[in-house]
Amino acid sequence: MKKATIITLLLMLAVNCRSQNFDDICNNGRILVQRQDYLRAREAFNNALSAAGNDSEKVYALSLLAHSLLLGGEREDALANCNKALAIKPGNGLLLLLRANIYTALDSLECALADCNTIIAAEPANYDALYCRAMIYSRNNFDKAMEEFNTLLRMDPDDDRAKLGMVMLYQSSGKLGEALSLATILIEQKPQIAEFYIARSNVERELGQYELALLDVETAIGLQPENASHYILQAILYDNLGKTALATESRRKAEELLRRE
Repeated sequence: MKKATIITLLLMLAVNCRSQNFDDICNNGRILVQRQDYLRAREAFNNALSAAGNDSEKVYALSLLAHSLLLGGEREDALANCNKALAIKPGNGLLLLLRANIYTALDSLECALADCNTIIAAEPANYDALYCRAMIYSRNNFDKAMEEFNTLLRMDPDDDRAKLGMVMLYQSSGKLGEALSLATILIEQKPQIAEFYIARSNVERELGQYELALLDVETAIGLQPENASHYILQAILYDNLGKTALATESRRKAEELLRRE
């Protein structure tokens, strides 16, 4: 299993025998999640849960509900709904991975590690569980996190997500010089990847190099002009530079893109 987002993984819980009404409600909820309208997404997935006709549909609705609650910052409720899904499908790897992400957001790192370890014991090459475990270790164990990222890179030397994880690990550990150097190397290797510029911009911003950070965000916008989060970062940097009018314009652009999704 390689490089999937949580929402992509959750789609794998779906079944072919879903009712049309249930399917439509879930699709609407996913669109609302993309728009970051988590309150209405929660309502949609609760409606899907009411419309569920079998256990597989209930698990699917509960998992989507838990994910949307996690994104909306309602972590305790996310955990409760994920546990309800696991009560129906005990030991399901996709649900355990979702719960590990929820536990991580709750700073319950031992519980998150336990879920990742359960998945990895059953599937030693499960990329997403290994990546999740690396991100957990990055909170408090630099050496173990770096070891995990290197394991992922041995599995796939071209894995951009693991490389970005290493940049974030260096940054979170206060090794800003190493983070900046690695991000620069990644940009030189793949100048078309917007996320590398954003990673370097984040390090530059922490170093107080706001002009350089702004240049990197602008490059990322050039590569991904429809990504609202880039404009939000641009607005933050304009604020850092005291350019209030430009910051307001960047936020307006971000809001416009979010409404379009």
